[in-house]
Amino acid sequence: MFCTNCGKEIKEREVKKEKQKVVKDSNFDSNKQVEIVFKCPTCGELIHSNLSKEEMKSLNQVAHSKIHKARYDVNAGLCGLVIGLILIVIGLLFFVLCFDINNNRQLDVNRTEFYVFCVLFSVGVVLLTYGVIRFIIGLKDKRTYTSLVRHLQNETFVQ
Repeated sequence: MFCTNCGKEIKEREVKKEKQKVVKDSNFDSNKQVEIVFKCPTCGELIHSNLSKEEMKSLNQVAHSKIHKARYDVNAGLCGLVIGLILIVIGLLFFVLCFDINNNRQLDVNRTEFYVFCVLFSVGVVLLTYGVIRFIIGLKDKRTYTSLVRHLQNETFVQ
């Protein structure tokens, strides 16, 4: 289930029922269908199962913007990954410089190179973690909204 206003994918267990409408079939008076309306937790828009053409168009536009945001997330994640890896490699080079050659190759933690290593390695690990998380979220969102657009264009979408 997707919100036609903000495009958020909503699981039915995440939202409360706003109201139930009884829809009568025009052919038979005895046939009644119950339509459950949900409220989007993000924007407050009412979500129902029978979408009009205008709501489908709105959902299609929102899905396209979400795909562009997902591509941005993938690119930002890759940048974080690359910069994090570069900082870790440079930090490891500074770690090698921390060893004192005159003192039987012992690690000297009082050298400036050791502090530079600690900072570069820490920042590199944080950027690497950020990059992986952003990359995975971007790929997941891109796959979700690309599938949604495909179903909307093929007119096989069911809310």
